[in-house]
Amino acid sequence: MEKSKPNPAKAVLVTGATGFIGRRVALELAQRGHRLLLFCRPDSVSRLDPLIRQLPEGYPKPEIVKADLDLRNLGIKAPARRKLGARVSEIFHLAANYHLGMSEKAAMLTNVDGTRRMLDLAADLPRLERFHFVSTMAVAGDWQGEFREEDLDLGQGFEHAYGRSKFLAETHVRGQMNKLPITVYRPGVVVGDSRTGEMDKIDGPYYLFRLLSRLSRLPGLSRMPMIIPREEDSYFHIVPVDYVVKALVELASQKSSRGQTYHLMDPHPPTYRDFYTATLSALGFNGHQISRPVSRMVRLLKTKLFWPTTRLACNSAGLPAEMVCHYLYRVTYSTTNTSSGLKDKNIICPRFIEYLPTLIEYYRQNMV
Repeated sequence: MEKSKPNPAKAVLVTGATGFIGRRVALELAQRGHRLLLFCRPDSVSRLDPLIRQLPEGYPKPEIVKADLDLRNLGIKAPARRKLGARVSEIFHLAANYHLGMSEKAAMLTNVDGTRRMLDLAADLPRLERFHFVSTMAVAGDWQGEFREEDLDLGQGFEHAYGRSKFLAETHVRGQMNKLPITVYRPGVVVGDSRTGEMDKIDGPYYLFRLLSRLSRLPGLSRMPMIIPREEDSYFHIVPVDYVVKALVELASQKSSRGQTYHLMDPHPPTYRDFYTATLSALGFNGHQISRPVSRMVRLLKTKLFWPTTRLACNSAGLPAEMVCHYLYRVTYSTTNTSSGLKDKNIICPRFIEYLPTLIEYYRQNMV
């Protein structure tokens, strides 16, 4: 791709550029010739250094706007706000507070109220061409069946405050679609780069990598029989970060994406059974595999009688107990809009079996 020079009078504002996805989105935007304005909390400015070091040679240093989603008016004074109005043509709102065990208060403050404040800012920007909101597959909650890109409120429930807060945030965003030029993106469970394995934290499947890696070091355990799920209709919607970023930025560049919602997910996700057995093999477990209906045990662990013990055991293992509930979800996500928008763009989500060894190798070398 031929790089164009950034236009100093026209900039894209990015929130969450200190995060794993946000840093890569900002870098991809820079490589496409966009001038960057980066929202960042005053005490987190140094976390932008990895992004700045990766910018293309000769690219002007991004302008850092000290702001905080948790503060009134984002902590930005009126003169600085007016200055943004003269510059900002697009907003990429990726910042969010993410942890499955987070409190309702923390989730509402950043994810819901913070998004409202970003919408208020967007309404004050006369040159705004697009507000890109990065949501999540978690807005589907415990919905059973197909969840389409145009769906949102289908009466689903939520097992954790994070999912509920992102559902409410997206509800507010969609409520402004008749006033603002909005596009919504819903990534799946984001894992490391499919080419390099790079990842920044233990999350999602990495809890399993950590547990099995520890077990594999115990003498003889790699040859012991292992219980595997019998169910073949429970899907693990993982997606590599490089696909998410490439797809998001490409779709964002299309005028036809205004008012659309895109599922940035694997159209052919593995089942939990497939993912677990492939991970066992990749980590050297070669014992007999015993197929059992794991969902029965999960339902038991979720009951009021066992939930305190379940939470204690999960905490001891270093993972959020809320993850256990996800195994019972029987939801699939359509990717019709995404497939249409990426047609002939050579941006294709790789199959998990192709990049799983790369994820595990990176984990072993850098995250143990």
